[in-house]
Amino acid sequence: MKIAVIGSNMIDVISYTDIIPAAGETREVRAFAINCGGKGANQAIAAAKLGADVLMLTAIGDDIFGKMVLDNFTAYHVDTKAALMELLRS
Repeated sequence: MKIAVIGSNMIDVISYTDIIPAAGETREVRAFAINCGGKGANQAIAAAKLGADVLMLTAIGDDIFGKMVLDNFTAYHVDTKAALMELLRS
């Protein structure tokens, strides 16, 4: 099955705390994570995991986070040849 996904990709920045800080309060976090996400990206990877041939149409930045996004798509065999990587370089 061939699928094209037109959608977003995001970088999720996650801080794990024991309590939610009050407005203006600074708290120490017990753990921190950076993960790939985004509704379109998640759908594309889910379809690829189910065996579909997936083409992802999205904009990807020309920075370390863009590399993370590309590496994530590559790891799950999602085709990004139609991604708009030049869009954010200008």
